Amino acid sequence: MFVSQHANTFSSQGDVLLVDLSYYQTITKAGGMQTATSMHLYFDADLTAFRTTFRMDGQSKILNPISPAKGSNTLSPYIQLGAR
Repeated sequence: MFVSQHANTFSSQGDVLLVDLSYYQTITKAGGMQTATSMHLYFDADLTAFRTTFRMDGQSKILNPISPAKGSNTLSPYIQLGAR
């Protein structure tokens, strides 16, 4: 279970999502993780600032719900619960 501040309010549509993350693929930028430091930002406090940048993107491995061989219901690795 993951809790997110970006989810909808309690009891509204989309406040609970059932997700199988094995159907989600991610890619990263070729440069990988980049780091930088700066002593100039907090020079008067004798501190060093650190910055790390890591770029990635993701998308579903499937575009449409899965239709099983038997039965009429469709299956999906991503389910959004309705309002209650």
